[in-house]
Amino acid sequence: VGEQEEDGFGVRIDNVCGYVDVSVWQRGAVAGQEHSLLVPTEEARDLALDEPDLPLILVVQPAMLDAFEVDLREHGAQGLLPTRDGSDTYIHYTVALVGRTRVLRLDCKVGRDAALDRQPPPQVEVQVSIAGVALSLVDLGRAELVYMSVDDVRLSFVATAPAISFCFSAARAQVDNQTDLGPPIALLSPIT
Repeated sequence: VGEQEEDGFGVRIDNVCGYVDVSVWQRGAVAGQEHSLLVPTEEARDLALDEPDLPLILVVQPAMLDAFEVDLREHGAQGLLPTRDGSDTYIHYTVALVGRTRVLRLDCKVGRDAALDRQPPPQVEVQVSIAGVALSLVDLGRAELVYMSVDDVRLSFVATAPAISFCFSAARAQVDNQTDLGPPIALLSPIT
């Protein structure tokens, strides 16, 4: 049983390169290249990792290129490697998390398409800071039922193809009720 099964993650190799078969194995595995997974051109295969204690790093051996390593823990990672034949053809790889499966996608790029892939992916970043926000819920008689507040609120959103990061933090949060319907309840806590 491999690590991907224990963690509930699968590993899939998607070879959409039109003319290069690849062999794939886990770096450091005892069986190594002798028991590698062959992924023919234009096919996808699931990979069972034999060594659950080893990191999720794969060795990829395309038929026309030296072997290279890919760390599957780095979602959004990508690379572009020239082929040995001296042509204007490159092997392009990307790592993505699709559902609960880590997917290594291999593609072939030629000429201008390869040059475009060497550009850094577009990035969108938004950061918002607010000194504080409070909300009071009142009944029809204008008696306060619940009071909520957060101080020093910070929101951060960063999107780069294909990863998205969102972070929320507040220095202090307070929630309390002001009713006579039972014992007063209050929450006062820093949150991140």
